[in-house]
Amino acid sequence: MLEQANAISVDAVGTAYVTGVTNSADFPVTPGALRTSFNGTQDAFAVKIKPAGDALVYGTYIGGTSFNWASGIAAGLGGNAYIAGYTSSSDFPLATPVQPAFAGLYDAFFSEINAAGSSLICSTFYGGAGSDVANAIALGSSGDVFMGGQTNSFDFPLQRPIQSTNLGGGTGWVLRLTAVCAFVLSSTGSSPSSQAGTGTLTVTASDPSCSYAATSNVPWLSITGGAIGTGNGTVSYSYTPNISPNARTGTLTIAGQTFTVIQAGAATTTMSLSRTSLNFSVSGALVTDPQSITVTLSGGLGASWTVSSSQSNITVSPSS
Repeated sequence: MLEQANAISVDAVGTAYVTGVTNSADFPVTPGALRTSFNGTQDAFAVKIKPAGDALVYGTYIGGTSFNWASGIAAGLGGNAYIAGYTSSSDFPLATPVQPAFAGLYDAFFSEINAAGSSLICSTFYGGAGSDVANAIALGSSGDVFMGGQTNSFDFPLQRPIQSTNLGGGTGWVLRLTAVCAFVLSSTGSSPSSQAGTGTLTVTASDPSCSYAATSNVPWLSITGGAIGTGNGTVSYSYTPNISPNARTGTLTIAGQTFTVIQAGAATTTMSLSRTSLNFSVSGALVTDPQSITVTLSGGLGASWTVSSSQSNITVSPSS
């Protein structure tokens, strides 16, 4: 079986991004990744490794049902991965493509994967009727993507070319993709107490024309503001009280980025009584004066209590 790493990139915090090719159906992928099953005669892959090198953030296949080859990778803004390669798969996965249709024997491709490795932010074919190969990729400081490769297509798509004619054989090409939208969240997660609460996140876009949406995957975690935005913005959210003793996890997906809320479980409820016994003196009255006991609950949410009498001649109120 083939497992070949073709490129690696490391971001500012030491997270490693690796891409290459495999024809193994049991390549180690992670649950919830972009694609978890082998799909083609040969698939590209992307792996994101935590700075300590001891665990994966994600591992995923990339490609359609034919040949797929990843040549280069760049660590991007907000933990996204930018990948270049080439494919013969007409069903290669696309997202907001510059070129939506497969055009040749092999087309170059560009794919941007979100920080969690669960979805594509952008993915496109690029090429003409022949064979078009992307060999390398780099990310500019403004978020623009630069790719290079070679082609034998005489109809390779050009914009403002230095050389407008393919002179035969394998001609080199350089491509710049502008306004490739990338987003950074002000935080990647929160760990609130079991009480109800609210929070806000700021969204920083690589370009003011970039639009985004925010969604929640659980009913107890709600978007209360900024569900749709363009450019830089703010997303507000709220969460209900957690009355379970177990912690719970919810996820906000904002512009393809993941924000995880891990809410603590409710503390165990304890109850105390101001008195543990009552003494009644009877001096001819049929009904004695009432006496009270104070019930104090602490440490939990949503706890309740009930009270009852074992003797029919003793009346209690309230009963809960």
